[in-house]
Amino acid sequence: MAEQRKVPLYLRIYRSMQERIETGVWPAGMRLESVREEARRLGVSKFTVERVYNQLAAEGYLKAHNRSRYEVRGLPLPAERPGESAVTRPREASFVYDFQTAAMDPRGFRFSEWRPYMYRVWRNEERLLDYGDERGEWELRDALARYGADARDTKARPEDIVIGSGVQQLLRLLARLIPAEARTIHFAEEAFAIGAATFADEGYCVRSLDASIGDGTEWWQEPERYGTQLLYVVPSYTYRAEGVLPARARTELLAWAERTGGWIIEDDFGSELSYYGRPLSSLQGMSDGRQVVYIGSLSRVLPPSFRLAYMILPPSLSARYEQRRMLHRQTASVAEQLALAEYIRRGELRKQMRRLRKLYRHKGERLTAALADVFGEDIRIDAPIAGIYCTVHIRTTRSREECLARARRVGIGLRDEPVRDGGHRGEVSFRLVFGHMREELFLAAARALRTATKADEEE
Repeated sequence: MAEQRKVPLYLRIYRSMQERIETGVWPAGMRLESVREEARRLGVSKFTVERVYNQLAAEGYLKAHNRSRYEVRGLPLPAERPGESAVTRPREASFVYDFQTAAMDPRGFRFSEWRPYMYRVWRNEERLLDYGDERGEWELRDALARYGADARDTKARPEDIVIGSGVQQLLRLLARLIPAEARTIHFAEEAFAIGAATFADEGYCVRSLDASIGDGTEWWQEPERYGTQLLYVVPSYTYRAEGVLPARARTELLAWAERTGGWIIEDDFGSELSYYGRPLSSLQGMSDGRQVVYIGSLSRVLPPSFRLAYMILPPSLSARYEQRRMLHRQTASVAEQLALAEYIRRGELRKQMRRLRKLYRHKGERLTAALADVFGEDIRIDAPIAGIYCTVHIRTTRSREECLARARRVGIGLRDEPVRDGGHRGEVSFRLVFGHMREELFLAAARALRTATKADEEE
C-alpha cells in the first residue's frame, strides 16, 4: 500500500478508468457520471475528476458533449487487409510422439501459486520504471545465494552473481570476461551445441574431449594432455550411463584447475531434479569458487518462457565484470526477477522441486518400462535418474540417418544430436525428452520407435 500511495491520485483514477474502457467493462456509448457526481462518489475534488476526464478525452477514450456527460468511445480494431481474415502463425512440424521438445509437463507448474507474487510486484510501480541493476536485482541475487548454499553447496555472495535472460546470453558475457590467453575451450565428452556456437562466435577455438585418451586414462584425469585452458562440463548430464560426473572425476578436475590456473565452467543443468537422494555437491562449492564459473538455469524447474538464468563468478572474473558492467544492460525482466526472489524466500521453489522430482521420476519409470516391454533385448536403456531425459541404444542394421527419417514419417520427433556411448556396433543411440509427453502415449510411442528403427526383415 505504501508504494501505491506514491502514485498520484489522479493517475490511479485515470488508469482504473482506462482499463475499464479497454477491457469493455465500460462499453461504447456508455455515459459517465457528471464531474460533480463522480467526485462525490470517489471522495475527491472536482478538479481531479475533470483532469482525468479531459485526459481520457484527449487520448480518444471519451467523447465530450456540450453541457452533457462524457461518452465512452468505441475502440477501433485494426483494419483487415482485403482477403485476409486474421494473422496466422506459420505451421511448424508437429509429431504424434514428440521426444525432442523440452517443454514442461502441464502439471509441472502451478500458475495459481505464481500469480500472487507477480501481482505484488506490479503494485510496486516505481520499481518497474528503470532498466534494473546490470547484475540483476539484489533481492534475487541474495535469494539465489542463500538457496544455492543450501541446495547445491555453492559459495557466493549476492555481489558474485549475475542474472541473465538465459544461459546463452550469460555465456556470451562470460566469453568476454575470460582472460585473453584462454581462447581454447574444451567441452567434456558431449558438446552443448548452443554453448559451443556461442564461444565460437566470440572467437574461441572450440574442441571436444574424447571419452578416453587411449590408454585407459579418462579425459578428466589429465586435461593437460589436451592443452585444455577452459573446460565446459555438465556434471549431471555428460558422464555416460552413470548420469553424473563421479566424485573422483570432480576432485581430479579441481586439482587440475588449481595446479594449472585453468578455468572450469560448470553448467549445473538439471542437477536438482535428481530423483534419488541429494545430488552431488557443486564443483563451485568444492573449489570455494576460485576457478569455477557456476551456471544455473531454472528452465527445467520454471516454465522455460520465464527466461531466467544466473552465473556465479570467481572473484577475479567478478572484478573484471565490475569494470565493464556499465557496458551491459540487464536482459531479464525486473518484474519476474522480483517475483522469483519472493517465490524463493517463501519456500515455493523447494516445493516446486519436490513436485517435479516425483512427477518426472514416475514418468521416467513408465517410459523405461514401455521401451523394455516393446524392444526386449534389442535395447539398452540408461534409465533416467534425474531430469527429463532418457538415453537409449537400439540394436538395428539401419543407419542413424535412416532411423531419423523413418521416425519423422511415423510421427516421432527425435533430436538429431549425436549421443556418445552409443559405442556398440550395430546400435543407434538417441536421447529421448519425455518431460511434456503424456504417460498414456509411452507404449504407443515405443512401438512407433521400434517401427522406425528396426529393419523390415528384423520385424
